[in-house]
Amino acid sequence: MLNHETIQYNQSVVLRFHDQEYIMHGFIDEKGDLVIEAEQKQTHSRWFGIWSPKALEELTRKTGNFKHFPVFVKMLSKAFAKDSENVFVELLTYQDLESLQQRKKENRGETSSRSSRSRSKSNKRYLILTYIMEFDKVHYPLRLKYDENPDPKRLIRTIARLRDELSASQEARASQPSHAKLKAEMLKVQQENEKLKSLMNKQSNSEQKKR
Repeated sequence: MLNHETIQYNQSVVLRFHDQEYIMHGFIDEKGDLVIEAEQKQTHSRWFGIWSPKALEELTRKTGNFKHFPVFVKMLSKAFAKDSENVFVELLTYQDLESLQQRKKENRGETSSRSSRSRSKSNKRYLILTYIMEFDKVHYPLRLKYDENPDPKRLIRTIARLRDELSASQEARASQPSHAKLKAEMLKVQQENEKLKSLMNKQSNSEQKKR
């Protein structure tokens, strides 16, 4: 039996979906659960999902292609890194997912009607991990909720990432002081850092007022 407690995973990448860049962060938290965060780079909008080993394995079981938790995490890591031709990820809206399911039914000769209830305001995202086999492929849908009230821990992680980017930009600038592009990147990172600090202060003030 695979031991879930021994898994260590922490990965951040920038991926492009539908002409938008997203910072994708996957990691195992202190409880041993898989956490996936997606941040739209331009707007800082965030979506996230958390799965325990049991919940994730049950999700894979429902697809008909069961994967143990450690194996699935390894597949996700390879998909994020674009390190394998057999696995990749897509980030879809509810409407995208509904259209995909509709096409599948049509390809099987089934008829289906779209839900009469409006989904236009649904702000969920679905990270689809696709695993390609020799004669088939499997889609593992991972639902991400919109982060309306960002967890301070997530904001702290984002600020830490921005500081790392700023430090890297400053080091590159020191080695190539005349490079205008590096100056622009450094300014952008500083501005993003200030925005996130402001958001954290607003959230802290809001929580104090509630008390």
